[in-house]
Amino acid sequence: MSGGSLIKYFDDRGGVDSEHHGNLHWPGTSAGVPLRGATAPLLRGEEFESQITHVSDFHSRLFKLWDPEDKRDFDVVMDRIYGGWYAERRRHDRWCEEHMGYIVWLEWLQIYGESTNGKTITPFR
Repeated sequence: MSGGSLIKYFDDRGGVDSEHHGNLHWPGTSAGVPLRGATAPLLRGEEFESQITHVSDFHSRLFKLWDPEDKRDFDVVMDRIYGGWYAERRRHDRWCEEHMGYIVWLEWLQIYGESTNGKTITPFR
């Protein structure tokens, strides 16, 4: 992960039906990524470090950058990659003469902190 600040993503609360497959809680882990779960765990210090682990969800997609929706989605993913939340695994760019734009195959990891014991505890504030 890069050293960039993830503060600009703090409004993203996720949700079960979101791309994150769970609620997001910020500021998250010591690495800066959000905690994912029904509620944020009430853990402190060494307990927090020992009971939270980083997990990665793999994603892949073909983006047609001349399509406004694909371009917007691509920019969101790339912004989070360069911001340090997501990690790029593989990328292949190809020029499309017909549309005068790029087709990009992108594979990335979305990184979250999760409780190692699977328990949800009263959220901290």
